[in-house]
Amino acid sequence: MAVRLFNDRLISVGGAAKMAGESMADMLTRLSRLGVPVVDYDESSLVHELSAATAWIKPVLLKK
Repeated sequence: MAVRLFNDRLISVGGAAKMAGESMADMLTRLSRLGVPVVDYDESSLVHELSAATAWIKPVLLKK
């Protein structure tokens, strides 16, 4: 039921985990195994998120 509610966007992944009595990591694993997407970005949001991640990780990688 928790997976269905999450898939229908009625509850968050955290809510689904709580409902199922699982950790968020276990719920994310379950959703992944069931092929349920856990992120749903439009193109501009995805570009923004990837740019932010790149800006954050680049200094860490350069230190190595």
